[in-house]
Amino acid sequence: MYRTIDRKVKFIGKHLMKKIIIFFFIIILFSCDKKEDNVLQTNEYHDTMETFNSTDDNIMSLYGFLLNRYYYSSNESLGISYYFREQNIVERTIWAYETFRITGTYKIEHDHGVPFINFYWENSPEERFLLLGTEYFIALYSDNSEPEFFGYNNNRYVNGHRLLRSNSITQVASLTTSSTLIEEDIYYYGTPERLGTHINRVWAVNGGIGEKLFIELPSLSLPIIFISTGYVHFSRPYLYLYNSRPKKISINGVEFELEDTPNYQIIRGVSPWGIMEIEVLEIYPGTRYDHMCINSILVLSDM
Repeated sequence: MYRTIDRKVKFIGKHLMKKIIIFFFIIILFSCDKKEDNVLQTNEYHDTMETFNSTDDNIMSLYGFLLNRYYYSSNESLGISYYFREQNIVERTIWAYETFRITGTYKIEHDHGVPFINFYWENSPEERFLLLGTEYFIALYSDNSEPEFFGYNNNRYVNGHRLLRSNSITQVASLTTSSTLIEEDIYYYGTPERLGTHINRVWAVNGGIGEKLFIELPSLSLPIIFISTGYVHFSRPYLYLYNSRPKKISINGVEFELEDTPNYQIIRGVSPWGIMEIEVLEIYPGTRYDHMCINSILVLSDM
């Protein structure tokens, strides 16, 4: 009898300890405030700080976007999601054994041309992420070069399907470039991995005009290409304006003009098979360096 009671006590204690650990993890997650980066601010860029609400024409509407992130261990799992509602309202949900949900507002601002999003929560510290996206998907970044959160717009459809699969947007399978910038033994290669969904690393070249990328496209019924230009860095956003960005490009002989933004831009009407050749025809010049940079090139896979 005593052994049976002892086993029950041990079982209850072990189960209770798991809940306590998860509870303290959530408390820490809510209470940790992010320190602001000591970003170099010079008079040269004093007028480049602009603030926008998500309803401005310069920023895509975030209504309908759902972002998820999952954390796994050997015997536990934790999930966090952000859902954007109308009128700049956002919900953050954390679930493990129990579900915790808070509501807040958000505001988008530009730091040296790079978009950041600030979350203002009820009774919780503010959050700040670098934001890149299109009308179809968005990604949030912190100091880590990989996306902290990535998600799709529930209100957008492609070929009659919602973009809900995590593998709907992928890096290109094969990519080569005409040249590479080398600085102090650092090689700024153009590879599918470097030009994937990461930030803080780019393909860079000297000058830029006349440089080419060669991308092998998969056999897609309707290929859609997403390109993010410039040097995009979380803690050093000024690198975006310091370096050059492509302005006008040619894809297999067809010219496209790009906006001067690190947000993903959509290129349609590309031949669904073979090699796609991108040539830089014109650039937005950098204010400090003669280096042209491209942050990312992604492709929409078949639905």
